Amino acid sequence: MIKLHEGGRHTSASLARDAEVDPEIRRKTLGHADQAMTSRYTHIEAEAHRAAAEAVARLVDPGIGQVP
Repeated sequence: MIKLHEGGRHTSASLARDAEVDPEIRRKTLGHADQAMTSRYTHIEAEAHRAAAEAVARLVDPGIGQVP
């Protein structure tokens, strides 16, 4: 569920980061005075967590995720 506040700034900041939008563009779009504030509104999305976990798992067992 996306809450109203998160649906604006938090989701926008996070999706823009995942889309590799330049940090300065994200900061200006959100209207923040500095990058630290933009970072506070930016969260790692579930897909990014999943991808990171799968990458680490492949280091341990290269066969993970392969279809036989």
